[in-house]
Amino acid sequence: MIKAVLFDNDGILMDSELVFFEITRDILASAGVILEAEDWARNYLGRGMSSYGMMASLGISPEVAEKIIKERNRRFLACLENGFPLLEGVAETINLLHGQVRLALVTGSSRETLLQAHGGTDLLDLFACIITSNESPRLKPWPDPYQMALERLGLEPEDAIAVEDSPRGLNSAQSAGLRCVLVPTFLTDMAMCRHADWIEEKITGVLRIVGEENRVRT
Repeated sequence: MIKAVLFDNDGILMDSELVFFEITRDILASAGVILEAEDWARNYLGRGMSSYGMMASLGISPEVAEKIIKERNRRFLACLENGFPLLEGVAETINLLHGQVRLALVTGSSRETLLQAHGGTDLLDLFACIITSNESPRLKPWPDPYQMALERLGLEPEDAIAVEDSPRGLNSAQSAGLRCVLVPTFLTDMAMCRHADWIEEKITGVLRIVGEENRVRT
């Protein structure tokens, strides 16, 4: 029986992941460097390569990379001032699940960034547990964030499922023993996600999965 659903934030609840990529791509383009969506999907969101690692793979020196990343972060933080809108179906899914199962949010963002991103939403109060980069010493694709969430919820991996949009998040969840629902985005490398337990076009598919699993196991 599914007792809890553990959600990623960026790319699942809001389109902040795409905004982050587009800002990075645009700054690199102004420096004469082309960043392909496929490379970002495979290396940053797939293999967990850092921004500095991505810059190095594009032939950018550490000194120039530092300036680019600083400017990228400045622009992204400016976008955060107004928060991000929720993706289609998110509010419906979260509100319908609340009260049926426990909810957790597991993100690689800092707590401050998460709070800013959700400045215009009322969702965070619905989560029984929130794990950010402030709490977990190692981030996705390591299993630590999901393990920490399970510990705080007092649940075993078989009691919960995760919802992710990237290979990095998928691998983190499954390494923690969780089954994982993949909800792909424009930046999802599907070839790296074939081992997902479910693949759903929309986040509302999580409602069906929870309903089917809990009917079968009751």
